[in-house]
Amino acid sequence: MKLAQLYHTLRHCRREQLLGQAVYRLRGHHAPSRGVFPPFPGCRRDPGWQPPVPLTGLNTASSMRDGRFSFVNQEAQAGWPPGWQAVDMPMLWRYNLHYLDGIWALELDEARELSRDWMAKNPRVEGGIGWDPYPVSLRLVNLCLYFFQRHREAVLADASFRDGLWESLYAHAHWLQKNLEIRLMGNHLLENLVALEVFACCFKDQDNPDRDRLQRELDEQILADGMHFERSPMYHLRIVFLLEILAGVGSDCVKDLLEPARQAAARLQHPDGEIALFNDAAFNVYPAVTPSEEQGAWALPDAGYYGWRDAEANYLVCDAGPIGPDYIPGHAHADMLSFEWSIFGKRFIVDSGVYDYVPGEMRDYCRSTAAHNTVEINAADQCECWGAFRVARRGYPTVDEWKPVDAGFSLSASHDGYARLHRSLRHRRCFSWQAPARLTITDEVASASPARAVARFHLHPDWQIERLDGLCATLRREQFTVTLRIAGEGVLARERSWYCPEFYRRVENDCLVFTSSGPGQWTTTFELQAT
Repeated sequence: MKLAQLYHTLRHCRREQLLGQAVYRLRGHHAPSRGVFPPFPGCRRDPGWQPPVPLTGLNTASSMRDGRFSFVNQEAQAGWPPGWQAVDMPMLWRYNLHYLDGIWALELDEARELSRDWMAKNPRVEGGIGWDPYPVSLRLVNLCLYFFQRHREAVLADASFRDGLWESLYAHAHWLQKNLEIRLMGNHLLENLVALEVFACCFKDQDNPDRDRLQRELDEQILADGMHFERSPMYHLRIVFLLEILAGVGSDCVKDLLEPARQAAARLQHPDGEIALFNDAAFNVYPAVTPSEEQGAWALPDAGYYGWRDAEANYLVCDAGPIGPDYIPGHAHADMLSFEWSIFGKRFIVDSGVYDYVPGEMRDYCRSTAAHNTVEINAADQCECWGAFRVARRGYPTVDEWKPVDAGFSLSASHDGYARLHRSLRHRRCFSWQAPARLTITDEVASASPARAVARFHLHPDWQIERLDGLCATLRREQFTVTLRIAGEGVLARERSWYCPEFYRRVENDCLVFTSSGPGQWTTTFELQAT
């Protein structure tokens, strides 16, 4: 089984990706060189531009001075300055520590102290987690923009700190050029290339030899509708953030990408201002964009997201797109034909989100078909997600019809994710939305052999199942009520599930579960009316 999973994972990878994996596993990262550093060349850009600020979360100046650092909802007493290795914390927590996002919450003197300590305690000759290419990339951008853009005048006046910081940034950039994350590609490689571009744009006489590759990656990774090709609303916010930085430092690579990317991000925000949680996505990781004022039906056809938004704060988003690019589905979930729904500004049907990036029970659950608002057949997932970031055999969706109208829309799509179980197995789903708040979902399951289909509807924890009677249910939150009626043969029941809107935060919630079986072809219609 493991060999088959590995084969079906690797066969989709690109040749340079596989070569990069082989080189990394044999050699690791290129050893940092001591090198000879050129003198500080001076700044290139006008100091008037103020860069966007990453989220620092609970890391305030006072908490960090007290030695308390909080990342991905986990707080640790790390000291001030912190113990940089933090070996008892998860990898994602340690990565966040080395990004140095926290300097944006500090006054200049405190940020200078923290940065000096990082440089002293993390020498290049020793490597360590701080010299993994991803944290190097984010830290390089933070240090360039905080010290040489936000506080340029004061830093230029402090020649000792300026020169020491310049040597560190120069080392960051030239080490990164030798350690691009070709083996991972996707958003990791894009972060590497953006960091090199920011460095080159910030300082005189610095060139980015990988600028053409950055342009190619941007052209590939940002789809025609503005969405990032990994189709995670969370990582898409990061892409918008990076594009704003590239535009601010005067890079020629941005072209006309920024505004469509902003619009795509706005379309994937619920009325509460938080993102949809498709694929690997969590709240409070990257800065949100200005909420969308668009009314009516909308579509991101290249990404495969379709939905509705109106003035009464009703919002629906349906996922009829591929799980991600075939060669890098690391942040994908088995969630084809799932959906999320907010009623009058309140989240109602929710995606289960993402709990962590550690292989294990919760990682497996959050990526499973059962964790999403779609149909699971024969207790199998639509796609074979395994490990923390791997996908073996996977399905592909087809959109048959998208029809927006004044008072709603209809969307019909299908996928072949279960064909690996039996070539006749197929799931087709039709969404029909009618304003102000009526949703009809029709599921068609076809199978030449006996099959068991389970459709799930995960409720936000604030919604309660008030009544469950045969194929009808009444759901309530405060003064809001939703009535569910089902036409079809099967059993409606309740089960408990997990809602993970932020890293390392999980809340139990109710899930409505409808189970049907057959061979042949059978149809189930779910009608949900909100009042």
